[in-house]
Amino acid sequence: MKTVVDTTVFTDVLLKADAQRTTEELAIKNASETLLPVYAIKEFKSGPLHYFAWYHNKVVEASSWPEAISVIRNNIGRRKNLPATALQAVGDFLGSIGKELPDDIGQRYPGMTLETAQLTELRTWLKQRIARAWRKRRRITTEVISPLPCYVEKDIVTTSSGQLDDDPLWCGAADCCLRERYRRRLKEVQRLEKACVGPKREVVRRRQALGRLRSHPTKPYEEKHCRALGDAVFALDCPPGGEILTTNIVDHAPLAAALNLAVRRP
Repeated sequence: MKTVVDTTVFTDVLLKADAQRTTEELAIKNASETLLPVYAIKEFKSGPLHYFAWYHNKVVEASSWPEAISVIRNNIGRRKNLPATALQAVGDFLGSIGKELPDDIGQRYPGMTLETAQLTELRTWLKQRIARAWRKRRRITTEVISPLPCYVEKDIVTTSSGQLDDDPLWCGAADCCLRERYRRRLKEVQRLEKACVGPKREVVRRRQALGRLRSHPTKPYEEKHCRALGDAVFALDCPPGGEILTTNIVDHAPLAAALNLAVRRP
């Protein structure tokens, strides 16, 4: 069976540092054939990886450890998912390199306080984690599928100030390439549209994006429509009889069922 890996699993394997990551790596390794739509890379870079890069840049700007932590607290309730991802990064850091600092702090950072050395190490750790994740993005699965001609996979660069520039996050195309890809599959699009039930904002936006494609298959499809499709892309890109590997069963299950696909949690 062919297995499409969704963005949640892809992200955990590349960025997490716990037992969940190991479980998901094994799930991918044990599947006979794993497929990663480029759409997952796009979602990953504009979402979780961007949050890591954002936090790295805030840590570069910070003059103290409390300041690096307070920037997370100041964004709670203001920016969806970003504070949680930054907290995850700090937790992973403290659970790995961070707890090793006191052993050789004097030799590695002469004249520095523990707090300042820890802040320096956090900057380095974040940058290395981001670089490693981006480098390995196309090595997680047996195949990367469904290219996006209007999306540029540009590498992340370090600026003269030491910050990371991860642009572009989005395509910015006047007409998304997914419209051309899916406009010949309007029956499937309609089935997915009907499967988008409920008031959840993400589901409502997906239903609207699918409805626009079904009703106006020749009209330009904007970036906002592409982003709103979300999980529907994995159902449409999954080969017949295949399965979707995801930690988000709730959202993927109705979409997969609409196209007679399986859904599996790692």
